[in-house]
Order: sequence, then structure tokens, then C-alpha cells
Amino acid sequence: MKTRKLFLLLLCFCFLPLIMLAQVVIKDSTKMGFVFTGKGNTINVTQVVDLSGLEFNRNSKLGFINTGENNTFNITQITQIIGKSPEYVELIKKLDDLDLRINNKIIQCKDFEKDNLTKYLKSCRDELNQLNSDRDSIKRIEKLFKQDVINLYDYFSRITIDDNITKEAKSLFEKGEISNVNTLLNFKKLEANGEALLLKVEHSEKSIIESKNDLKKIAVSLVLKAKAKATDYSDPMRIDSTELCYMQSLRYFDTVSTLYDFADFLNDNQQYEKSKETFKKVIEHPKVEDWRKAKSYDFLGRLYSATGNLNTAMEFSLKYYEAYKVLYQKDTTNSFNKNNLAIAFERLGNTHMSLGNLEKSLEFYEQYNNLEKQLYAAYPNNEEYKNNLAISLEKLGITTTSLGKLDKSLEFYKEYYNLEKQLYAAYPNNVEYKNNLATSLEKLGFTHFLGQFEQSIGVL
Repeated sequence: MKTRKLFLLLLCFCFLPLIMLAQVVIKDSTKMGFVFTGKGNTINVTQVVDLSGLEFNRNSKLGFINTGENNTFNITQITQIIGKSPEYVELIKKLDDLDLRINNKIIQCKDFEKDNLTKYLKSCRDELNQLNSDRDSIKRIEKLFKQDVINLYDYFSRITIDDNITKEAKSLFEKGEISNVNTLLNFKKLEANGEALLLKVEHSEKSIIESKNDLKKIAVSLVLKAKAKATDYSDPMRIDSTELCYMQSLRYFDTVSTLYDFADFLNDNQQYEKSKETFKKVIEHPKVEDWRKAKSYDFLGRLYSATGNLNTAMEFSLKYYEAYKVLYQKDTTNSFNKNNLAIAFERLGNTHMSLGNLEKSLEFYEQYNNLEKQLYAAYPNNEEYKNNLAISLEKLGITTTSLGKLDKSLEFYKEYYNLEKQLYAAYPNNVEYKNNLATSLEKLGFTHFLGQFEQSIGVL
């Protein structure tokens, strides 16, 4: 608990400039680690009072993930909703209990080791490993729960609330009663109303417009139900139930934003084959926006890469690159598009690396590094651009090491280390930066060793 309080205090100091500005317009990812897939987003930070232990990391998708344009996020309201949620309170209690038990078990194991009680030491370490595994499992649920709540908040901010059930759902949500939102939005009732309206549309030309509007409202309620259900980690049928809600919503009112949210949910929950098919539907949707189509290409590239289909991954990574190349050329001042173009170069480098094309991989990583240098120079206070630059240097170091260019790799690793050292100093509670700093030291040490070994071989 002391660690969490310190983390909150540090975050408050970090956000003082934002609080003074009252409202900050974000055209790309913020230095809090928010990830935006749209542009022109606004974050309202009039009061940052209690972040309830939220962690914002680049790769974990924690923080605020905006899947559209011109959306507004009130940080205080979101964190208060999470903090008031009984499910979140219960998760924190479990984590605190596990932390206490782990600390006690560590002391016990140390005592066994000190007294040379090997008979008890192995059992003690096994129990400690199990406790750590339990804590990791709860931590993962905690992070996913936060993101699910953010997704639900995001959807409430995107919809028109003009019927009683949606108003009541939002009221419950703002009180932190997320499980009650899920209960209120009864799937069977929504489905029955939707089916009746479908028949009405099919058989009555007079009321077709009115019926379609009502169907849209039910579709919106079903997406709310899906996002609320996604937070219910106590239900073993959570994924299936959420999937059913999304599919029924799309049946009543097919929108590209719902389809994209559905694909993203499937991806987050390791339903990779279904996620692939759904992202393909996003790309083929007649009303898909350019940025959403491009991001779908990126998702598909990573999905195919993760499942070992590297040639298909390359095809989608190239499409992602080509899409953001066009978007960037339309407006070279748009840092969001420029950052996505940089990431597209990274994806191409990653795929070529997996295919064993080291020279080609190096070319793409150099272009990735070049664009991230420009972004960091233009936005020196942007945490994500700084971290992206560090990662591009790591990629260059890995590739040049594989190519035997140890002097170059040593230079890249030194720069990588310096940036990660600065990031960790600025954000000491960020586990990702701490791990990256450790990795940079490991890379430096290993490269020094290889260099000395090479020199020794030369002498021999």
C-alpha cells in the first residue's frame, strides 16, 4: 500500500503542468502512456486526485486507448469509478493479502536457508513460487479489469444516451456499480425486443425508420452489455457471453466501430482466429475510416506473425506501412501519422528479422530509428516517443550484433541504456522501464564480452 501511495504522489507531481492547463488537446500518444488510434483527442485533467494505482505502460495497453476521433476522457471520473467498484476493491484486497503472505514466506525461506534446513527449504520455495504465480494472475486480471472499465467509459462517451435503460446503465456505471450494469442489460430481454423490431421492419413499411432507430438503441445497449460483461472475471463464460452480445448488436445495427471493438476484444482475449476474421471484416466494411483500416492491417500483421505465418504477416505489415505512408504524406505535420509510419517500419524490420533477412531488417530499423529521432526532437517531453527511440536503438543493437558489427552495436546499446536510465529515473514505479534498463545493461555487458572474446580469438 505504501508503494501505491508513493506512486500516486509521484504521478500527481508529474501532472502538475497538465492540471494548470485544465484541458490538454492530444494529437497523438501522451506522455502518460495513453495509446490513441485516432487523432484530435481531448483529455480533461482538471483534477487528478486519486489514480487508484493505475499503471500506464507502452505495450500493455493500460491507460486510455482511444478507438476513435474527438473523444474526451475525464481521468478523475474514470479512476473514481474504478476505485468505487466492489470488484476492484476485492482485487486490491487479494493483492495486499498475497503481498503480505509472499513477504512472510520470503522471510521463512531465508530462515530455512540460514539454518540449513534443506528438508523444508524446497517446500518453502515451492509455496513461494505458487504465491507469486497467484499474485501474477490477480495482477493480470486487475490490469485487464481497468482496461475493460476504460473501454466501457469510452463507449459511453461515444454514444447518444436517449433512452431510459441506457441512462440508468450510465448512472450505475458512474457509481462504480459495474456488475449491476451487466445485470440491468439483460441479454434475453434485449434480444427479444430486437427480434420483434426486426419483424416489424420486415412487415411494416410505415414504421421502418422508427423501428430502425429503436434497433440502433438496442444494438448500443448490447455493446454496453458486452463491455460490462467483459469486466466479469468471475464468470467462466465471460468471453462467450461477451462475444454473443457483440454479434447480436452487429446483427441489429452494423457499425465499423462496434466491429473494430469486437475484433480488439477477441485479440485481447487470445481468440486469435476469430480476431483475424473480424479485423478482415473491418477492412472490408464500406464505412471504414483510413486510420481504422490501417490499424487493422497492423493487428493482422502481428497476429499472423505471432502464429508463425510470416509471409502473410509481411503482406499485412506492408499494407500498414503503405496506408500510413499515404496518410503521412497528406499531412507531414501530423505526429500521430508519423509515429505510426515509424512503427510500420519497426513491424517490417521485425518480420524480416524473423525470416532471417538481417540486412533488410537493419534497413527498416534504421528508418524506424530516424523517424523516432525526429519525433523525440520535436516532442522532447513525450514519454512514449522517448521510449520508442530507445526501443529502436535496441533493435539496431540486436541486428548489428547478429551481423557481427560489434562496434556499432555497442554504440546503439550505450544510447539505449542512457535513454532507459533517464526514463526509469523519471518514472521509478514503471516496471517496464525498470526491465528495459536491466535489459540494456545485459546487452551492454554481453556485447563487451563478445568484443573481448573476438579480440582474444584474433590474438590466438
